[in-house]
Amino acid sequence: MGHILWVEPVFKEMIWGGNQLKEKYGYAIPSDQTGECWAPSAHPNGDNTIKEGEFKGQTLSKVFDEHRELFGNIKDKQFPLLV
Repeated sequence: MGHILWVEPVFKEMIWGGNQLKEKYGYAIPSDQTGECWAPSAHPNGDNTIKEGEFKGQTLSKVFDEHRELFGNIKDKQFPLLV
């Protein structure tokens, strides 16, 4: 049985940022200087939190480390995506 892991995005403010993530996609961004939305991400500087279900409240990196079966049992040391 497959699982969809819905995550809370991590927003990064940048000097070149703006409000397009709010205007175009409806995200609740932290400011009008928001330049990036990291999701999915298990990066130490922006680890997503699972929003709902069995793993609610856990970080994506923790779920990746403890439940490799949800990720096709890949052998990578770290979660392989930052989108």
